[in-house]
Amino acid sequence: MGTDEHTGQPIPTCDWIDRLAPKAVAVVAIGTCATYGGIHAMQGNPTGCMGLADYLGWEWKSKAGLPIVNVPGCPVQPDNFMETVLYLLLPGCWIGAHDSTRRAVAPYLLFGQTVHEGCDRAGYYEQGDFATAYGSPKCIVKIGCWGPVVNCNVPKRGWMNGIGGCPNVGGICIGCTMRASRTSSCVYG
Repeated sequence: MGTDEHTGQPIPTCDWIDRLAPKAVAVVAIGTCATYGGIHAMQGNPTGCMGLADYLGWEWKSKAGLPIVNVPGCPVQPDNFMETVLYLLLPGCWIGAHDSTRRAVAPYLLFGQTVHEGCDRAGYYEQGDFATAYGSPKCIVKIGCWGPVVNCNVPKRGWMNGIGGCPNVGGICIGCTMRASRTSSCVYG
């Protein structure tokens, strides 16, 4: 993201964050890697990767006094991102409204229900009718779906034009919108 005119080397992302964050009215982390570090920040990974809030600090506030807004997803559902930006632009919609993972008013409204609550297969779950292999139309929680515990609106909303949502198209929910549990901290190095 640019070249340092003195060294001729690429400017690291962390340098841009250090330069821009103190001047920002709002800071929005887009995608699971930016919000929580993603797969790269899992325990034992030597990369030093972390989410923006881990880098700046979870109590960090913008120039306007706003915490970091996290819009997770891998990839981010486009409407979720745009609605979050809209909420940030509306006066008074932001102040003090976020959940424990610093998702703001818009993300809280967008991520307030579980994947299971929006899943086309939820009726099978309620009946205790579970798939034993991929390709079945039944509930796939017994073969690895995290839908009952992951907060995400994509099964209801779809990825694009109302289509998609991992369980709705035969894939298991892997929790890409949630922060992974880590027992060791990631240290920037």
